[in-house]
Amino acid sequence: MKCGPLGLLLLVVAVALGVASDLSSDGPKNPDRADQAVVLWEMRVTETAALRAKVVATVDCGEMVTVLGPREERKARVKANGATGWVHLEGLVELSAPGADARLLAAAHEKEMPSHWSREPEHLAALALYSRHMEIFPDSEYAALALYRFGQAADRLAVEAIREAEQQLTQEQRAYDRAYTDWQGLEKYAKWGLTFDYSHLGGYYFHGGAVYRKVAERHGDSEWADNAAFRLLELVGEQGGGWEGHPQEPLKKLDLWAEFVRKYPRSELKPEALLEMVYLNRVLHEIHSHSTAGFADPGKAERRLEAARTLCDTVRREFPSTIFAARAERHLAELAEGRHVYFFGAGIG
Repeated sequence: MKCGPLGLLLLVVAVALGVASDLSSDGPKNPDRADQAVVLWEMRVTETAALRAKVVATVDCGEMVTVLGPREERKARVKANGATGWVHLEGLVELSAPGADARLLAAAHEKEMPSHWSREPEHLAALALYSRHMEIFPDSEYAALALYRFGQAADRLAVEAIREAEQQLTQEQRAYDRAYTDWQGLEKYAKWGLTFDYSHLGGYYFHGGAVYRKVAERHGDSEWADNAAFRLLELVGEQGGGWEGHPQEPLKKLDLWAEFVRKYPRSELKPEALLEMVYLNRVLHEIHSHSTAGFADPGKAERRLEAARTLCDTVRREFPSTIFAARAERHLAELAEGRHVYFFGAGIG
């Protein structure tokens, strides 16, 4: 299933209307944390409930506070970061409340969406709240979705991180991979369980996709399993160095995509996977046709060419009049023209 925002938006509306407790009244109650709450945005803890009271502490989005009980004018008395004071109730998800798992998930999703007053998405705040959801509600009906959305937020933060690193590192520092792996800006992500590796060839950060693997393995029957498995395969493709004209790595990746198609035959991502297989078969065809490193094999080259054509025909037949069919047509045209998709180490460019 493709990940669209509609389902989550409906959940957000439900929470806003106050009916989330009806949707998940049997959700986790966390008796050991009955007096705790998750903070939904950066909040000031004030000495009293008065409007202009003295600030005694600040708590970040995703952090936990202990609710001490008294409430006055939509404020609650809490203990946070060693201080005791008052915060706004609407900025908390109390873990003892019915539907707390749904409310926390909806709040995390809202952070990813631009607001009506043009606020930019807050992917780090979303990551923090998804991380808390994963920690507190591992058995929630929304557990698979929280894991998947954590991964999606991590993907977006990888893009933000490399831009920020490029801005902060000097030109001399940017010449060394170590500067990127040691960059102090990565600490704010590690706080929420996210670590990035750096690709020298690609010049970007990426994460290992552990949350996607958890969705696929622990929640294989969920509607997010195919999305997670697909993204995990994409991340596998982003890791490692160049193939250097060797067939081993593209063959491994081809087998992984074929397994995806076998495991998720009704996935909306199936045509994308089939087109990945077309590309990899074309790569292997070129390696076996032009290799100067001992991998030339006319028989294998012909079989890979035929496999690519057959996969293109499958896409055209199963997904007619779509962009996928158009891409398959382009592959067939390029094959007929003898055009190449892979040059590195194959002695053809």
